[in-house]
Amino acid sequence: MASDNRRHARRRKWEANLDLLRKFVRENGTLPRTSGTDREPFERAIGGWLKNQRDPRAKHDARQRVQLEALSVFAPRETRWDKRVEDYRGFWSNNRRDPLKSSQEPFESSLARWLELQRKAHRSLKLQYRRSAELSDINPDWERKPLT
Repeated sequence: MASDNRRHARRRKWEANLDLLRKFVRENGTLPRTSGTDREPFERAIGGWLKNQRDPRAKHDARQRVQLEALSVFAPRETRWDKRVEDYRGFWSNNRRDPLKSSQEPFESSLARWLELQRKAHRSLKLQYRRSAELSDINPDWERKPLT
């Protein structure tokens, strides 16, 4: 009986964290970062939980696995990069400018942080040529940081 109560409490806690992850994705258009010192406390907390869910030793039942897969939690980095480049393509198409980190819109500021990471990788010659070319197809001046 006591073990059933603990199991039920763990499931409720897991479901609550999944709801927080869904909320983060809905508001930011991306999964939370699982590392980095510049994260907000909420992103740090839910990112830590997400990191634990991705651990190969994590035990998920079939229902939990399906719920996590619906959020692309286990998607390979390439798939996640492709999603972000499509987000950038859509943003550029709608706004004709790069996203700003200072934006009050979480999706835009998140996209701006991602784009800044691509710029850093490009400057340090770590960005694959294919990726650099794809970003250039969207905005030929993507390598330049926005002035505002």
